[in-house]
Amino acid sequence: MNVYLQLQHVLFVTILFCSSHFCQGVPTPCNDYYAGACYKAVATTVTWETARQKCIDDWNGQLFVPTHPEEQDHAYGILLRDIPSGNTWIGLTRASNTYDVLTVEGKIQTFLSWNTNEPNGYPSAMCMEIIRSNGKLNDHGCTVQRNYLCKYYPSKEQCLDVMPGSGKCYIAQNEWATWDEGRQDCADRYGGDLAYIGNAATQNHVNAIVSRDLSAISSYSAKNNTWIGMYIPSNSNVLLKAGGTVTGTYTNWEIGSPSGTAAGQYCIQGQISGNGLWNDSDCTYIFPFVCEYIPDVDDCLEGTHTCDQNCQNEPGIGAFSCSCNDGYQLSMDGHQCLEIVYHGCFEDGNDRALPIGVSTSDTMTRETCIEYCQQNQAVIACQDRLGVEDGRISDAQITASTEFTDSVYHGANNARLNHVAQPSISTGAWSVQTNDGNQWIQTAFGHPTRVTGVLIQGRQDGGQWVTKFKVKYSHNGDDWTDVQQINGEMIFDGNTDRTTVVTNLFLVPVIASFIRIIPTEWNGHISMRFELLGCEDYKCSAGWEESNNYCYFVSSDSKTYADAKAYCNDRSSHLTSFHTQDEIDFIARKFVLLNPDTPAEAVLREWSIVSPFTKDIETYCL
Repeated sequence: MNVYLQLQHVLFVTILFCSSHFCQGVPTPCNDYYAGACYKAVATTVTWETARQKCIDDWNGQLFVPTHPEEQDHAYGILLRDIPSGNTWIGLTRASNTYDVLTVEGKIQTFLSWNTNEPNGYPSAMCMEIIRSNGKLNDHGCTVQRNYLCKYYPSKEQCLDVMPGSGKCYIAQNEWATWDEGRQDCADRYGGDLAYIGNAATQNHVNAIVSRDLSAISSYSAKNNTWIGMYIPSNSNVLLKAGGTVTGTYTNWEIGSPSGTAAGQYCIQGQISGNGLWNDSDCTYIFPFVCEYIPDVDDCLEGTHTCDQNCQNEPGIGAFSCSCNDGYQLSMDGHQCLEIVYHGCFEDGNDRALPIGVSTSDTMTRETCIEYCQQNQAVIACQDRLGVEDGRISDAQITASTEFTDSVYHGANNARLNHVAQPSISTGAWSVQTNDGNQWIQTAFGHPTRVTGVLIQGRQDGGQWVTKFKVKYSHNGDDWTDVQQINGEMIFDGNTDRTTVVTNLFLVPVIASFIRIIPTEWNGHISMRFELLGCEDYKCSAGWEESNNYCYFVSSDSKTYADAKAYCNDRSSHLTSFHTQDEIDFIARKFVLLNPDTPAEAVLREWSIVSPFTKDIETYCL
C-alpha cells in the first residue's frame, strides 16, 4: 500500500465503533446535510467532556472531527452562522507527554489545520477547538467552557435519497474505509449494506448522489473511486453481492476490468466522476463508500396505516402489521377486524346460521351461510400464529428440499416471517438451490396441531418471492394430502412484492404434525418467508368426543358415501381415515356401541379409504 493510502487510512476517523448511545438509531432532524452527514452547532458553553456527552445524548452522534479541508470549511461556515461568539470544541484531544492528536474514538488524527504557532500546550493534556476568527485549530485545557459542534448521521427514519420504485435509500459516506469497514458502517448506522447496483436505473441514481456529495471533495475526486456492494471471491470469476448471493446480469465495467488475479478476493468500486464505471481492487484499499438500506417510517405514528384497530410499525416505508382486540380476528386483507365466528357462520341452534356482516334478523340455512361466507372470504376461528416467526418453532423443526449454495446464508431458518437479513450472517429469506417445481419447505410441529392458514412473504433483501404455491399436510411425514384454500382451489396466491404479508386461509382446518409449502410459480428466484395460523389448545365442541388429540362426532344415521362426506364437510370436517392403531381401536369401539351385531372389522375396511381427518371437528360418519 503506498504512503498516500496509509495516510488516508488514518483519516478514517468517523464512527467505526458502535457505542451504546450511537447505535440506538434515535430519530433526529438532519441539520446542514453535507456528503452523507449532519452537523449541529450549539451556542452553549460547556467543558470538552460535557460537549462530547451532549453530542451522544442529544444528537446520537459525536463531537465533529474533520476528515478533509472541504469538510472543515463547511463546519466553519456553520459556526460563523450559528454561534455568535467564542471558540468551539471539536472531537480531538491529546494526552499528556505526547504529540499524538487523537479522535474521540482513540484514532491518530493526521489532518490538522493548526493556527499559527499551534499547538503549544505540550506536555499538558489538551483538547482541540476551532478558532472563530479564522477556522484554524488551537489546543486548550479541557475544563474551560466552549461552544461545541456535533456530527451525526441521518437515522433510518430520514431517507434523503429514496430511489423511486425501489423503496431503498442510498447515501454516500464522506470518509475513508476498507470494503469490510464500509459494510460494517452501513450496517451499524442504517441496518443496511454497501449499495448493490443491479440495473442502469440504480447506477444512475447512485451516480447522481456520488457526484453531488463527493466529487467536490478534492482528496476523493483525486482517487476517483468509491466502494459499492459487490466482490469477486478468491479463485473465482463469479461476481457476488456483498451478502454472498450471485448478482444479476447487469454490469458496468470499465475497459480492461475486472483485472484482479485469482489469488485474492477483489472488491468492486465505482468511479466518482463520469458514469460510475466499475473496477476491481484489493479489498483492503481505502475509499469512500455508498450505503443502501430500507428506510423506516413509523406509519402507525404518522397515521398512514390502514389498520382497523391496532397498528404495529415494521421496517420500511408503508410497512406495518395490524392486530385486533380480544374477540376479533383479522380479515383476509390483514387490516380489518371481524368478530370471531366458526367458519364465518354462527349457528343459532335451530339449523339456522348468521354470516358475518348480516344483522341477527337476516338468518339463513347453514348451506347458504357457508356459501355466503366462502364467497365473502369470512374469517375462520383459531388463527393464532403458531411460532415460526417468533421462534417457538425451532430451527430444527423447519427443513427444506434444498438451500442455495450455503445454508449459513440461505437456510430454511431464514424463512421466518419478517426475518431481516444480517450482513455476513444470513440473507432475508430461505432460497432454493434450483428453481423448479420440486422445491418445498416444511414445519414439523412434534404433535398434532390444528392449522387454519398460512402467511407468506418475499425475500427482505432482494426482488424474489413466490407467486403461487400448494400446501400439503401429513401425520407421519411420509403420506401427504393437499390442502384447499377457502375458495376451494388447491393453488394458493402468493406475493406480488417482497415485503407484503399475504394471508391464505384453508377451506377446512386440518390437523397435522407436518405442514409443507410447495412453490409452483415465482418471481426472480424461489425465496420466501412464512408463518402458519392455527391453535394448539383448541377444545372439542359440544357433542364431539376427544381421543388421541382429535375430536370425533359419531352419527348413527345411514348414508351413502357421498352423502356422508357432504354431511361431514357441511360441519367443517372430513370423514375419518385411520393412521394409528389407537385410532382404529377407538373407532371400532364406537361402532360396536352403535352396532353390536355387526363386526367392526367389516366397517373399518369399508371406510378406511376416505379422506384424512382434521382436528377438533373431526367426524366419524356411519
